[in-house]
Amino acid sequence: MYLFGNSTAGSGNTAAEQPNVNSTALMPPLLNPLTPLAFFPPGSAFEITVTGHVVVASLAIMVWDMLHTIGSDYILLARHKVRLPTVIYLISRLATLGFLLTSSLFSTAPVGNCESWQQSANWFTVIAVSATSFLFFFRVQALYRTSKPVIIFFFLLWVGVCCAGVIAIIGISGTQIGPTQYCVNAALPKNTYLLGVFLLINDTLTFLAISWRLLDFSLTETESFGERARVVLFGSNLPRFTRAFLKGGQQYYLTTVGFAVLATITLSLSAIPLPYRGVISIVEIMLLNVMACRVFRDTKLGVYHDTSEPMLSGMSKETRMVVAAPDHGSASSTLYGSSSSG
Repeated sequence: MYLFGNSTAGSGNTAAEQPNVNSTALMPPLLNPLTPLAFFPPGSAFEITVTGHVVVASLAIMVWDMLHTIGSDYILLARHKVRLPTVIYLISRLATLGFLLTSSLFSTAPVGNCESWQQSANWFTVIAVSATSFLFFFRVQALYRTSKPVIIFFFLLWVGVCCAGVIAIIGISGTQIGPTQYCVNAALPKNTYLLGVFLLINDTLTFLAISWRLLDFSLTETESFGERARVVLFGSNLPRFTRAFLKGGQQYYLTTVGFAVLATITLSLSAIPLPYRGVISIVEIMLLNVMACRVFRDTKLGVYHDTSEPMLSGMSKETRMVVAAPDHGSASSTLYGSSSSG
């Protein structure tokens, strides 16, 4: 099962178009007519097999990442007050895991009731993408908390991501392969690329807005545009926290933008086999969640700094207001609205 339509045969065959097993002149008799790939041409069967392996590999990476960060997640829940950003973080992780798990079972196991499994994966997709995107809205909200128009703009942009997700899953359905209990996606609507477009726009504008705000706090008005551009690229001459925070955003954006562009393009090209078009989107969603949640944890747990005083010594008054709010006392608490419970 793939987010944007999956393993219907790339040559246009569907599960209903079964080979003529009575025509021995064209092909040998099926040794096992209940094997799902027997109902597809060899090329399409290969595509389905490859994409199934990629889906399972994406699930394995997600599970490994969750096990690797279980200690950090425990600290988030046990030593920090659980507020809305943390709740959204947990929803994002669990929904992404649910999407990858249902997709893997749909693609590899004889689960039956294929339409229900497909719709479950569809809605896991919407929840996962919406929650992951909302984590970065919190960052924008913290840095632009005195600019309501900016906050409203990015909130509406996030709503656009949610709506694009709902539109993208309309028409994606699952069906059984012949008489077997194995499943395959039955259709790939043309509007599925909209979610990739909105994600790319949202991530790009969010990255630019956060980077510009950090530079605006840290630099004076005497720096030229070229000097500011060099700071954006390399983070030189910035306070330690600002540089680390900026690089965290760069790592997220540069890692995910390639997959976002690739997924958006492939979803628009009908010449690419359908299974390959869909599987790239699965990898993209997994990668978006892993990187976004990593940035969240690093900020919330204070990984970007050792102590507050050296970090703040080189910052302007405006930067201190954002990085170390007096009511919370740390960068992570200001950016994600939480504080240590002591």
